[in-house]
Amino acid sequence: MKEILIIDNSNVYVGMRKQEYPFHKERFDYPKFAIQHLQDGNSTEKIIVGSRKFEGEGDGFWSMLRSKGFNTKIFERTYGEKEVDTEIIALGLDAIRDKEPGRFILMSGDKDMRPLIGRAHDAGWKTEIWTWRSHISSEYAYSEIIDKVNYLDDYADELVFHEPTEENPFKEYLGDYKKRMSSKKNYGNSDSQKSQHTDEKTSDDSMAGAVGGIAAGIGVAAVGVAAVALAPVEVSLIASAAVLGGAGALIGGVAGFFSNKK
Repeated sequence: MKEILIIDNSNVYVGMRKQEYPFHKERFDYPKFAIQHLQDGNSTEKIIVGSRKFEGEGDGFWSMLRSKGFNTKIFERTYGEKEVDTEIIALGLDAIRDKEPGRFILMSGDKDMRPLIGRAHDAGWKTEIWTWRSHISSEYAYSEIIDKVNYLDDYADELVFHEPTEENPFKEYLGDYKKRMSSKKNYGNSDSQKSQHTDEKTSDDSMAGAVGGIAAGIGVAAVGVAAVALAPVEVSLIASAAVLGGAGALIGGVAGFFSNKK
């Protein structure tokens, strides 16, 4: 089946920026999209149109797409995006003209593309829209000229990535970023749980020490009282000291017990 893919890069980029992904500068992986969602990414006619602020901006990006078999058309952003829209319609009409109908894929939610979709549908093409949920024209959601609507949001984890930076020199997809952040969070929670366990153990040890202090104080005091009652006067003085020591241990143990209860 013949396939034609036409991409409005400006529409995809603006819609992606509105998702507020946590990257320094996010990008959409068009070649990977072609591999995953086209019947034959190599033979499919792939057209991408976009704009830039000045000549030379994003040359690496556009050169990469051309090396992957994309037909690229770039406009300087002098008159806004109108040139982009009209060029997409013109290229799209050329692409479907005098060809056996097949699968017509438009990556854009811009309502200005409606005449092109209508022409493709009337010519017998199976029409598909790929766009962001927040960036699709309401006219497309239930339009009879569109056979299928796909939302890029559902595939963002594997197709949206950040450009390498000095801080993070590796290409990282959104899904991998989420996994890394989740692992980092779980690791932090694990450390917190370990700390809590250590605190609980320390508290338990302190409680045990307090209870032991109470028991020791009672025992020493009891021995001292017995000695006072039974021993001669000289020994009774020493026993009395034992009673006082035991009482001190008892008081300290009780204080420690209630302190740990708090």
